[in-house]
Amino acid sequence: MPRNLWPELIVAQVHTTNRTATSALSGMTPYEEFCKGIAANQSPGSKEEDPDLYRPDVSHLRVLGSKVWVHIHKERRVVGAKFEPRGEVGVLVGYEGNRIYRVRVPDRRDIVRTASIRFDENSDEHVLDADPYGELDIPDHLNDTPNQTANFNPNPQ
Repeated sequence: MPRNLWPELIVAQVHTTNRTATSALSGMTPYEEFCKGIAANQSPGSKEEDPDLYRPDVSHLRVLGSKVWVHIHKERRVVGAKFEPRGEVGVLVGYEGNRIYRVRVPDRRDIVRTASIRFDENSDEHVLDADPYGELDIPDHLNDTPNQTANFNPNPQ
């Protein structure tokens, strides 16, 4: 991903991490702990509640960086253009709540917020033109020569 999308991806990672169980909280998620703390402060001394009451919904989580199609709403389409595209290709970069996704569409300047979306998480096709895995200068510590380069590709084909 290009560097200008890293803040979006970090926010999305925090969103995901807050909904993931951790051993530091005895198998609870930070989201559950936060909600239970708020409920305890609002009604102190209340009886024990259902343990699954504050469990977060994770059904909306998708693969970040995956290819998506964003629906072009009728108001934005050209009137009478029956055979024009009704969707745009983009890249999933984050979440807003449980049902709204943040998508980077290459033809637009800003991040698009949408709930009308289709996912293609299994595609190997990259939507953005940037090559995030270029050549890296990695010195060989045995020879101490920094001129050797290695190609870094975490997804070998």
